[in-house]
Amino acid sequence: MSEVVNLILEEADILELERILLDDDAAGALAWLKAHLGGKASHVLEGRSRPQHPRP
Repeated sequence: MSEVVNLILEEADILELERILLDDDAAGALAWLKAHLGGKASHVLEGRSRPQHPRP
């Protein structure tokens, strides 16, 4: 099963992500992921992020 998660980021968030990647900052990466993706994975896995379509 494949799922898609779209992120809309402000310029400051993109710069912080770039800094994390350049510095190879594992602790910063975890903090960034928790701040931007916290709770989204469970929503996707539970199907709560999918639009509801009426069934025939």
